[in-house]
Amino acid sequence: MANLFEKMKQWNKEVSDKIEKREEKRRNSVSYYMDKTKQEMKDAERMVEKQRELKSL
Repeated sequence: MANLFEKMKQWNKEVSDKIEKREEKRRNSVSYYMDKTKQEMKDAERMVEKQRELKSL
């Protein structure tokens, strides 16, 4: 039973490492930052629209 537990622990660690590597690759990619910048621009546009609506009231 302890052996099974150790194998599950090892498997979980391997899966976590693979996920971490995938996330790191994504963070290092240009498209990740472009997507982030696009989202920030959309957020800024929404804020400007809200300010315009408030001024028009």
